[in-house]
Amino acid sequence: MKRIVRFVIPVVLAALIVLGLSRPVSGPIADPDISVEPREINAYVCSRFSVEIWITNLPGPMTWFNFTILWDPNLMELVGRENYALGRGWVYLESLGDGKYSDEAKVYDEGWSEPAAWVKLTFHCLGEGTSEIYFDGASVFIVQLPYIELDPFTCTVHQTRAVGGVLTPTNKLDVLAPYLALIGLVGAVTAAVAIRKRKA
Repeated sequence: MKRIVRFVIPVVLAALIVLGLSRPVSGPIADPDISVEPREINAYVCSRFSVEIWITNLPGPMTWFNFTILWDPNLMELVGRENYALGRGWVYLESLGDGKYSDEAKVYDEGWSEPAAWVKLTFHCLGEGTSEIYFDGASVFIVQLPYIELDPFTCTVHQTRAVGGVLTPTNKLDVLAPYLALIGLVGAVTAAVAIRKRKA
């Protein structure tokens, strides 16, 4: 019995020392995502549609981000934008180009951890076709972590012509003309009959 105790105690102590010196196991860091929402749009030529840029799945407080998106300038044009960073106390810098939009924003307080939309963009459809609004690079800075390249999700836009041709306003006189002609014809026949009876 004493031999077993003498053997077990050193083994247990050695195991405790090894466990104490080993590094704690930590779970994998989540990969943040950036996306254009919605991810698929059906739009008519000459119409407008809006999309939002979302950053989700943040593993900690984000204090800085930047991204650049591209699209086909022959099929759509950017006609409006709304940056939500300003309302959250962030400082941002935008730049525009032909078929290109870039945004960089940062904050000096504790940062942002929740999934959220950061920019709303409004486009005008110029022609028929299928194209994408896609990212040409995006990254974030999370507190106590290195810069992280984001996993982007693009948006596919299907642009078609409206069924039924061009809409024009209705001309009321054109609609009433046949009825007015019919009333006039009935009136003329009635007057002719009345005159004939009077002569007879």
